[in-house]
Amino acid sequence: MHTPASLSVPPNPPTLGGNIDGFEQLLAQAPEARIVWAHGGSDFTGNFTPALVKRLMDSHPNLFMSLRPIPAQAAITNPMRFHNVILTQSGIAPDWLTLLREHADRFVMGSDAFFVSSSADQNGAPAMLGRGNQGRLAAAGAMLSQLPSDLASKIAVANPQRIYRI
Repeated sequence: MHTPASLSVPPNPPTLGGNIDGFEQLLAQAPEARIVWAHGGSDFTGNFTPALVKRLMDSHPNLFMSLRPIPAQAAITNPMRFHNVILTQSGIAPDWLTLLREHADRFVMGSDAFFVSSSADQNGAPAMLGRGNQGRLAAAGAMLSQLPSDLASKIAVANPQRIYRI
């Protein structure tokens, strides 16, 4: 596919190649491995759909996912257009909620929080990313608060303990 206009070219290539076939080969070749796909619930290309995640989870019991809800307003105002978001202005997207319920034991919460030393360059990329922590952490909390309590507990506590053996 052509790289979406919101993703700068360069540094991104003008076209993006598909990688789902290769990903499925990896999942099939390492059935004992626990593979955690990051950033579920926010997508820059439009291809990371709940339907795709469902198909892959139905076929590969070793696939897990770390969710990255973004603030609902950011999905609307961010110049890097987000697709297939999990958290919308009206709550959790119905297709994502159905998927979370169906594969409740396979999701964990991610936040993409960045913490840097106070001695780090405050104009550098890590510090700039760190300034977005509040919104990302608030979105994670908002998402968890909108889930049924048993599902929220699995995603926030029980699943990470079991999947990561902590």
